Amino acid sequence: AVIGLAIAFGAQNLMRDYFSGFMILVEGQFKLNDVVKIGNFSGTVERMTLRMTTLRDLEGRAHFIPNGQIKGVTNMTHKWSQVLVDVPVTYRTDVDRVMTLLMEIADEIRKDDEYKQSIIEEPIMLGVDLFAESGVVIRMLLKTLPGKQWALKRELLRRVKYRFDNEGIEIPLPHRVVYHRNESNVG
Repeated sequence: AVIGLAIAFGAQNLMRDYFSGFMILVEGQFKLNDVVKIGNFSGTVERMTLRMTTLRDLEGRAHFIPNGQIKGVTNMTHKWSQVLVDVPVTYRTDVDRVMTLLMEIADEIRKDDEYKQSIIEEPIMLGVDLFAESGVVIRMLLKTLPGKQWALKRELLRRVKYRFDNEGIEIPLPHRVVYHRNESNVG
């Protein structure tokens, strides 16, 4: 009876894995070479079967996930991707000037032969997004082909760094101001 019960539970899990795998394939939630996050694991979908999905992360580790354990999937390369860039500047900086420079840099990348095919829409300047502890954060978006967002973001940030250096625009460093209280003046 115990062996029969163990086989029944095992078969139930196996059937859940197969059914979930079937639904993943039918619904097209992800496919081979998509970059996804499943639970605590992120990586490129390296293999899919009806029973299991294999992800390969950036460190080369393979994660084998039974399809029946997949409760939700974040697909970072489904149909299109997007670069979200947050650029911090000091409070002294003219934010309108920075927003203009960021749009110029994005336009330069859109004209660059190496990157222009990867960008599918005009860049969007969202503007001042946050008053942070050390500065102001300016946010912009760039819609890309699936999987191209990471290389484009790295190139955009590289160009921002060089342009800001040339223009004398500071990227803020974390700092603290400490006030010392004089005990003789405390009442």
